[in-house]
Amino acid sequence: MSTSSKRKRVVLSLEEKKEILQALERGVSGRSISEKYRIGTATVSDIKRKGRTILDYSEKWAQEGGCSNRKMMRTPKLEAVEEALAPRRRKKSTRPATDPGDWNADSDVNREVEEIMDTLRSTSICEKCERVDVER
Repeated sequence: MSTSSKRKRVVLSLEEKKEILQALERGVSGRSISEKYRIGTATVSDIKRKGRTILDYSEKWAQEGGCSNRKMMRTPKLEAVEEALAPRRRKKSTRPATDPGDWNADSDVNREVEEIMDTLRSTSICEKCERVDVER
C-alpha cells in the first residue's frame, strides 16, 4: 500500500492565473510554476490554453469595478436581465440600508422597474436549447 496522500484541491484567483500567464510568456517552465502554486502540470497547461479567455474576462471584470480576488468566470444565464439590473446595482443610494424609503413616491425607481419589466417581458428562453432570445 502506498504512503502518499492525495493533493489538496487549489483554486486560483484570476490575478494568480494572470501571473501564471505572464510567467509562461517569460519562459518559466510549467513544472516550476506547478510547484510554486501547488497545482498540477495539467492545470498549468489548461491555464495556458485558456489564456485569452482569462485575460478578456479579468479585463472586463476590472472595468466594471469587480473584486480582484475573484476565482470563478461565470456569466449570467439571462444576460439581458443582468444588463438591465446592472446600472441599478451600481447606483449609489443616499438612503441608509435600513431605510426602505417611500418606493411609490420615487419616480426614478418606478421608471427603472418598468424598464426592467419591459426587458423581462421581451426576453424568452428557448426550452430546447436553453438559449435566451431578446427581442429589441
